[in-house]
Amino acid sequence: MCHHPAGLNGRARRTIACALVLAFTGALMQCAHARPGAGEQPALLPQPPAADSRVFKDCPGCPEMVEIPGGTFRMGLADWYTNSSVQPAHDVTLRPFAIGLREVTRDEYAGFAESTGRDPGCTGYYPGDTGAARCLTWYDAQAYAEWLGSRTGRPYRLPSESEWEYVARGSDIEGATRFGVQDLFTGVAEWTADCHFFNYQGAPTDGSAWADGPGCLPRVIRGQSGHQLWVSPRDRWTDRQKRIHIERYAARRRWLQAHRTTSRMGMRLARDLVGSPEP
Repeated sequence: MCHHPAGLNGRARRTIACALVLAFTGALMQCAHARPGAGEQPALLPQPPAADSRVFKDCPGCPEMVEIPGGTFRMGLADWYTNSSVQPAHDVTLRPFAIGLREVTRDEYAGFAESTGRDPGCTGYYPGDTGAARCLTWYDAQAYAEWLGSRTGRPYRLPSESEWEYVARGSDIEGATRFGVQDLFTGVAEWTADCHFFNYQGAPTDGSAWADGPGCLPRVIRGQSGHQLWVSPRDRWTDRQKRIHIERYAARRRWLQAHRTTSRMGMRLARDLVGSPEP
């Protein structure tokens, strides 16, 4: 708040100074949205293959998966508006892979819990329930991926952090990606395979998970940012401003201890595509 000193001249000078500060602050915020740093803008993603050949299931109770073409993109952000956890921005080149069309559902996880005797926690047993499975630890998510892999003979796993961001880049304001993947921002938070590091210094550039180093208990979680997407004045934004807003949320990263969970923690699977060519 601007306080006025005694006297007409002092009040006038203070009013002018406050107006200049507010104008300068507004200009900076506008700049953050309309003129981001060059490092923030990712390389254009390759066009996905035809829709009728992208979605598949390996078994009746398996999650639907989407084939994602390989390519190179700019991971992280490099402008002053962001914090150091998503810096430095760097190029990552990925091979083709598959990722869950949606988050793993209660029904899909219930089949695993019943088969293995694992405690379903707050997810519960919900036959036919397509809501996202919740209250999962990283170890629960990892065990489910391994169980599904042994059941189908396919290399299921948790997605790497770079794979998740690659898919999330280019989403629309509703959170659907150009690859057709759904609920990246509006569902539950999702575990990744990566250990948590405080920034991207030394991060892999081939799309693999950054899972080396001792004491890898904090794991990176992504997504579940939708509640913040809705509070923005997006109806007054240009298309470019909307894109920048989405790109920031696509790059957003958090972490949680692998043995902990919340009612908002879930998972999305990834799978290697056997025999996929180099990008």
